Amino acid sequence: MDLQLRNRPDTVVIIAAWNQLEKTIECLRSFWGSDEERFDVLLVDNGSDPPIGPQLLEQFPELQILRSEKNLGFSAGYNVGIREVLRAGYTYQFILN
Repeated sequence: MDLQLRNRPDTVVIIAAWNQLEKTIECLRSFWGSDEERFDVLLVDNGSDPPIGPQLLEQFPELQILRSEKNLGFSAGYNVGIREVLRAGYTYQFILN
């Protein structure tokens, strides 16, 4: 995946999700949409079956999604996201669970 700094923020929020579409939607709605928004969001779809990314993009088109074909577990799922955002050049990573 090639993450792109969409809004040129220094901060990215990383969320790992597995088979919990409704909870993930509630999570995203709880903090996204502020006028003061200064962060990007990366969702690591941690092997959900079926993948939840396409449904999330319908409601949150600015969401960036990184898909793992299998559930890597809590730590490894977040580590995949952290490695990717470091490669993309973000200064700060906020891990949201």
